[in-house]
Amino acid sequence: MSNRDRDVAHLYHQSTKLFYLDLPRKPPAYKRYRALLPLPLPVEVSALAVPTLEAVAATVPAVSPARVLDITTLAGLLFFSAGRIRRRTFVGAGEVSFRAAASAGGLYPIETYVVCGDLPGLAAGVYHFSPADFALRCLRQGDYRGALAQAAAGDPTVASAPGSLVFSAIFWRSAWKYRARSYRYCFWDNGTIVANLLAAATAVGLPARVLMGFVDAQINHLLGLDGHREASTCLVPLG
Repeated sequence: MSNRDRDVAHLYHQSTKLFYLDLPRKPPAYKRYRALLPLPLPVEVSALAVPTLEAVAATVPAVSPARVLDITTLAGLLFFSAGRIRRRTFVGAGEVSFRAAASAGGLYPIETYVVCGDLPGLAAGVYHFSPADFALRCLRQGDYRGALAQAAAGDPTVASAPGSLVFSAIFWRSAWKYRARSYRYCFWDNGTIVANLLAAATAVGLPARVLMGFVDAQINHLLGLDGHREASTCLVPLG
């Protein structure tokens, strides 16, 4: 085929461009529990005092004693992993929000939940994290770490950790643009968030690990998810 065959190039362009995007049906970037009162997180998040590459490579010396997971530390981890870091207004696009972790197409399909015992500044419970107003909303009161650990085959790390972050995917946010490939982008987005989380936890001297083996239905039930439109993807015990 000649490089000057413009008809072929035009056909390829027309066949592969995202002409099918239904802008009026674009899903919202934030999940909202309108009936639940927000629990504002501390907004004075300190910059991490560890060089990025050291944190990513996990070469930071271990902190002794281990960092306590309190509401301030939790707020920092949420901000650097799933938080909204800035907003800008563009001609033709309006206001655009940017988050700490990259997202395919800027669609942000991943939601973040906290399952914890009593922490300094935060009562035991199951919470949803809202980047829009940097707040938690309590879905269940009480200590459900045992239920979380049971769903993870009795993993002792989950049972003993002061708290765990649980991530889920709202599939339509990606499927609106990427269709059948959307599940790949959901896990890609989850990976960028978890990478940020592990680096931030390392920087503050807080142990963290990723668990992807668990009984999906039990975790979904704990978080109040239907498992079809939104489903759990991984757990990260902290501390």
